[in-house]
Amino acid sequence: MHIKLTSKIIIFLGLSLVYYYGMLIDVMDVDAAQYANMALSMLSKSDWLQFTDRGYTYLDKPPLLFWLSAISFKMFGVSNFAYKLPTMLSTIIGIWSTYKFSKLYYSENAAFLSAVILASCQAYFLFNNDVRTDALLTNSVIFSYYHLAAYLRFRLKLNFILAFLGISLALMAKGPIGCLAVVLGFGGHLLIQRNFKDIFNWRWLLGIIIIALFLGPMCYGLYTQYGTNGLRFFFWTQSFGRITGESVWENNMGPLFIFHSFLWGFLPWTFLPFVAVFFKIKSWIQNKFQIEPNSEYITFSGMILCYLCLEQSRYELPHYIFLVTPFAAILSGCVLDNFTTKQINLFSKFQIPVLFGLWILGIFLFFYAFWASIFFIFLYTILFILFIVLLLKNDINFKIFYLSCITIITINLFFNIQFYPNVLKYQPASQLKNYITDHHLDDQCIYSLIIEAYSMDFYLGHRPHGLNTIPDLYSFEKGKSYYLVAPNHLYYELFQRWDFKTTRLAKYPLYHVSRLTPKFLNPQTRKEAIDTLHFCRIDL
Repeated sequence: MHIKLTSKIIIFLGLSLVYYYGMLIDVMDVDAAQYANMALSMLSKSDWLQFTDRGYTYLDKPPLLFWLSAISFKMFGVSNFAYKLPTMLSTIIGIWSTYKFSKLYYSENAAFLSAVILASCQAYFLFNNDVRTDALLTNSVIFSYYHLAAYLRFRLKLNFILAFLGISLALMAKGPIGCLAVVLGFGGHLLIQRNFKDIFNWRWLLGIIIIALFLGPMCYGLYTQYGTNGLRFFFWTQSFGRITGESVWENNMGPLFIFHSFLWGFLPWTFLPFVAVFFKIKSWIQNKFQIEPNSEYITFSGMILCYLCLEQSRYELPHYIFLVTPFAAILSGCVLDNFTTKQINLFSKFQIPVLFGLWILGIFLFFYAFWASIFFIFLYTILFILFIVLLLKNDINFKIFYLSCITIITINLFFNIQFYPNVLKYQPASQLKNYITDHHLDDQCIYSLIIEAYSMDFYLGHRPHGLNTIPDLYSFEKGKSYYLVAPNHLYYELFQRWDFKTTRLAKYPLYHVSRLTPKFLNPQTRKEAIDTLHFCRIDL
């Protein structure tokens, strides 16, 4: 399946548009907004080794995202774009590393397919919309995969150093899983190849020294803040403790949670990794377990073994399994490049219903859940017609890849320019900030009653003063005005039970936007799902 240069440029431009508009979307509660606030705090205090969250000591995620976001804020100012920029740059490196790794073992065309599959899977779009630590982890791991594979082939010192730099960044992004992912991938590969010489290569000790040097500042900060407990938490409890039960985090999501998270996270290419694994095992058996010298089992081992490890965790979230998406993309690109006409026809019978399902989902989300303008309806219709035209073409090799790209790019472009902006109207932190700025209000006099949204901290630039109960207002200085943010029931309690002079300045619909439910998405039942945020002035 040869991809023409013109087609490559069009795909590149389409993906670039999706990622660009994703960087403009408001930072979402809870995790992304929390991490953005921590980066702001780190920058304001100029303390890069002591990690705090709303003034309290913080011992959970490693600091790479906080460091990079703080640097970006310092260079470009505080904005959605600046917060997401480091992750976007790491994504470009991750996609490029996927391409380069694939090119070491497979054709130029397979390498391009692998990179596009990774860049266009749903997990990677989500990575760069709702920015957390997992994108930096995944991109650092595949960066390390490429340079370590290049070192094993060419024995260049630079590749060796960069490989262990990648492992260090992965460790600082998410913890020991970053190192374990590399060990599992390459360890499995070398064992399958029976390459004991490289398994027991003394140079790996130098790699450990390189990692120790890069981790030095972070470890020093953990030790000075928490002592040996901080180091133990980072190297053991935070990751392995979720398997042994030592970690306090448990949600026991069930044996299929990680599996179905991967299924939707790797859309629209969901079936390809399973086909690739099947062919890999089949080829291995047919060759009577004889391995060709240049064959690659790194991504196969990385994908299977990482999945099995993550499945053991007692605390699971969907984005945990996205770590394996680069491995799945490389396997998928290789198998797609080598499909026979008969095989690709068979694959199309599974793929085309998936694509139609995505278009139908788009109609529901973009034109029913949140009604779009005539322009968006026209644009969506034109792109859907293009999809149908390609579907009716005779060249099956041509259409299945492009149909998948057109579908997922269109769906996510509409997510970023139409769906998310509508959803984020129900996370009113940035709207509240605009109101305060436009009316020249003193944001240092803002108090929050129960509302604890990190997004409010981020857009105001500081945490609103906490107000535990309404009677606390009696202790405030008289003759002054204060601004209060309150949910619906407490706002009305001000009128019903208390005698404060209250003037409502603005109100906004309020909803936890990262937890979309059918009741919220259905316009007929949305009012039942949302609350109201009131912004009022209290004159004492």
